[in-house]
Amino acid sequence: MTAIARTFIDAATAVPDHNVPKLGKRTSGEARGRSFWRARPAAPRITGLYCSELGTTFTNRELYAINAKHLLPRCGEETRALYEKLLLREPDRERRFITPYEQVVTEKDPVVRADRFRDVSLRLLEDAARGALAQTNLGPKDIDILLVTCMAGKTLPSLAALVSGRLGFREDVCAVNLGDMGCSAGMTAFDTGLRLLRGEKHAARALVLALEPVTNLFQSTDDPGGVVGNTLFGEGCAGVVISTHREAALYHIGPTQRVLQGDDTSAEAITLRSTQTGPMIQLSKEIPQVAGSAIEKNLKKLVPRFLPLRDKLAYLLLRRMPQWQTRVDRWALHPGGAAVLRGLEKQLKLSSADLGPSYEVFHKRSNMSSPSVFYALDNIEKLHPRVGERVLMMSFGSGFKVATAVLTKGDKRSCQVAQRHAVVVGGTSGIGEATARSLLAQGYRVVVASRRVVEGEARIPGAEYLTLDVTQSASVQAFAEKVWRLTFGIDVLVVSSGVAQEPEFIGAQDDAAISNVVNTNLTGAMLLINRLLPQMRTRSSIFLMNSILGQIPLMNNAVYCAAKAGLKHYAEVLDIELRRKGRRVAVHSLFPAYVQTPMLEQVSGKSKLMLRPMTTDDVVAHVARLMGERRSKASFLLGRDRAIAMLYKALPGLFKWLVCRMGRGGKKQRRLQVGALPTHAS
Repeated sequence: MTAIARTFIDAATAVPDHNVPKLGKRTSGEARGRSFWRARPAAPRITGLYCSELGTTFTNRELYAINAKHLLPRCGEETRALYEKLLLREPDRERRFITPYEQVVTEKDPVVRADRFRDVSLRLLEDAARGALAQTNLGPKDIDILLVTCMAGKTLPSLAALVSGRLGFREDVCAVNLGDMGCSAGMTAFDTGLRLLRGEKHAARALVLALEPVTNLFQSTDDPGGVVGNTLFGEGCAGVVISTHREAALYHIGPTQRVLQGDDTSAEAITLRSTQTGPMIQLSKEIPQVAGSAIEKNLKKLVPRFLPLRDKLAYLLLRRMPQWQTRVDRWALHPGGAAVLRGLEKQLKLSSADLGPSYEVFHKRSNMSSPSVFYALDNIEKLHPRVGERVLMMSFGSGFKVATAVLTKGDKRSCQVAQRHAVVVGGTSGIGEATARSLLAQGYRVVVASRRVVEGEARIPGAEYLTLDVTQSASVQAFAEKVWRLTFGIDVLVVSSGVAQEPEFIGAQDDAAISNVVNTNLTGAMLLINRLLPQMRTRSSIFLMNSILGQIPLMNNAVYCAAKAGLKHYAEVLDIELRRKGRRVAVHSLFPAYVQTPMLEQVSGKSKLMLRPMTTDDVVAHVARLMGERRSKASFLLGRDRAIAMLYKALPGLFKWLVCRMGRGGKKQRRLQVGALPTHAS
């Protein structure tokens, strides 16, 4: 009797064991938790997330130089112009490649390219798998389901089989190889793994590996479709562990939704064509319309599944459309390109900061197709979101397919140090400098801006210095663009820039001094916030260093009082508008009287001050106390300052009489008025 026949006879006569789960049966000698009885499944969760950092980084400028040397001389004028437009429009955008890029450009042999595709794929897959498993303290034999997705090429055996054998997964692992789904493949594989886990009667784990070695798609032709593929995509691989065991969660998985819009126009929006030099991605001009329609259909099905009951009741009873975007704290959207992200901002009514994690992926890695959305989620994890915060993930690609998932932050962290960014304007002395030092000590990455710095110098070790003239619109715009490239989202903005003038009666003031005080203290702050507000992250804070003279009048200081009062009302309107839009950005106005700064010494000279000045450390301590406040605050630092402001509001006539009395007494008394200017600025 043959061995095969004996196997069938043994199987037919064996007593069935109904306690053995469908997937992941463990035998003695295998991974931990070797128990005959297995736990019932818990709610699915992400327990591990790892994004591969393998590869050499190239900027678009460097890539253009390599293409200009090896490829462009053989191309037509139109193709050369297209390469220049797509690469040099964003010359500092980066991509990573495993294979040296010159070899990618020059190699035409399909056999060599196929071998290279296999080698690069396995290197990336192994790195992502090992990284994700190391995060969860698991081994390959702890995984019950393995899903690998890749569009850029094919192997036989499949990549799932190859990586399973190389890393030593169990023989009964459910290995699935997914392909031909484009940029949506990562989320589709994620959702497929989730559905497989939910179908299990016992707790299990799935490892999802999203891979795209896009150098296999490089084209050395004049075809515009090949040029777009050559200039848009980079390489990467992400590993995600999904578990229904009762273990610490990075993210708890909520509702998921997939939509396939399969009409002819949608199906032809993104295609893969075979050419003499290999496969080539073809993109149509209909992508924006097709993607917008598919995304809308997906969200119409997804959003009602996570909205709270009160929003649903408000819609049913009052027919008031809820601001559902405010129910999402973080956004991990597929970074298909800068224009794609701007389109998502407009369609979903989001700010640049909301999509900051995706913009950062595109700027530092470009479009990596299926793993890109997981790199965006990894960027969110580096920001240390709070436990319970809600994250919406979305990817979309050929078909046309849109896949979404709603996650809730768990109590586990994959990144121990938070990436938080602060911008301090007017940070070269006084309150600004002290605040910058304090933020650095708290672990923030600090950008300091002032007119009195040379770009790149480091007065405070660890801070990034940028030149800024808040009175010039062009300078503010250029500054905002530089800040965006450095931070991709601001957590704390401190506006501490300000100037004061020599006290003079109205009618005797210098016109240039009037303009300088208003432009620096008021107009500059408005220009700055107007440019930086879209970059403010969820639960971020804006600190406006005002003065007690924004609350009370003081003789001989009309311009300064008017500028600070204007700043006070500007902050109040800003807070109202942010609340109306559902933006969770706190606007804090501080109203100190005297603060011991270089500007106070310059203006007051040796004159006797009316009140004892506080130190910059007092102001910094107050800023630290307000850092975690969700609601906007208008704060006096000392009780005496609040009492002075309350006196003016309660008895304005008496207050003005007292101010007038202070102004009498000739030249000596007028000299004292020089020291009567409460000021904060650096």
